Amino acid sequence: MKKVRSVITLTLALIVGLLVGARAFLPWEEIAELAFLKLSSRAPSSITLRSDEFFVRGLIPSPGVKDFEVKSFMGAVKIGSLSVTPVVVGSLTRLAPTVKVKMERSVATVGGGAISFDGEMILSLRSGRLSVEDIDITGGLVAKGYLDISLETSKIIKADMTLKGPNELDGVFSAASAMMPLKRGSDGVWSLKREEAK
Repeated sequence: MKKVRSVITLTLALIVGLLVGARAFLPWEEIAELAFLKLSSRAPSSITLRSDEFFVRGLIPSPGVKDFEVKSFMGAVKIGSLSVTPVVVGSLTRLAPTVKVKMERSVATVGGGAISFDGEMILSLRSGRLSVEDIDITGGLVAKGYLDISLETSKIIKADMTLKGPNELDGVFSAASAMMPLKRGSDGVWSLKREEAK
């Protein structure tokens, strides 16, 4: 048991050391900007992405963007600060690259109304899927739960989420329910549930 702990401790120390070294010598702002441009180029033509500034925080590199904006025909979302932080222990326990995404000072504009919210979630890539876990969004929009998305088909593999927002969002949720198993409860809370096919 002591040998296992020693190996885990040494592995963590090496990973942290590599990340700290990378923080000092790699141009993280430029890397973040290139990643953003790649994401923008892959977005559907009906969706536009924009950001004013790229930054890196922390000893372990945590890249991010300021005033990140997503626009579509259904409305717009502007995130004052969006940061991505590597989760070293989570990556080891999941055996998959894992990051924590944090959104601050966010505003969704739908149907002429503005909805403020903040939130965070854990993202990991594994076996052809993107797992979004520990979703915790609070404010005018509230979302809790998890979902897994296929990287090949972009469809939801499994999910267990609840969403609640002002009446302005009901039209958005209703439209989304035509494409995914999203249902409105009598209490006004929307639920997204899907069990993984065996």
